[in-house]
Amino acid sequence: MNKTDLIEGAISTLGNGGIIGFPTDTVYGIGCDAHNLIAIDKIYKIKHRNKAKPLILFIKDTSELDKYVYVPEIGLKLINAFWPGALTIIFKAKSDSPIKSFNDTMGIRIPVSEPIFSILSKYSNPLATTSANIESFAPSNSHLDLTIKVDFVIPGTSGNISSTIIDISFSPVILREGKISREEIESVIGKITNAKY
Repeated sequence: MNKTDLIEGAISTLGNGGIIGFPTDTVYGIGCDAHNLIAIDKIYKIKHRNKAKPLILFIKDTSELDKYVYVPEIGLKLINAFWPGALTIIFKAKSDSPIKSFNDTMGIRIPVSEPIFSILSKYSNPLATTSANIESFAPSNSHLDLTIKVDFVIPGTSGNISSTIIDISFSPVILREGKISREEIESVIGKITNAKY
């Protein structure tokens, strides 16, 4: 199947409430339409994931941010420095945002890799995403490592380092140091004093 067929197949699957598997610039992922509650529930079930752990929103570009979250100045600095790329930023979510956490926050990322970037550019909604592994198991690096059943698979190999996660909903906290280092982040926003990592 060529790239065009893969993208069209993935978009059709998403529109029909399905879950797709795809390579990214970090680890191999799975995702669904972020506005489809039934598909989101299916992701939690196939991953055996606690619903208290939110999924990550993949968006096509920064113009979508205002629909879902409040972006402080520090967020703009991080976005300009690291998006598209391997930084997941947790913002304060707006009241009607999908997949927000129990404390009204939402993690968002713009991936840099193909074909997921093309899918986001052409599909009507953002995606609710997570790594393609059963909870507590190591993330997958390739479609060949998939241990969970999805509705459409985009073959490919990802890296083996997860995205870095920074929460800026209050004061900045690095929740997970991944592909982007703490030092790189601090070079953009200054020393992080309220750090959990």
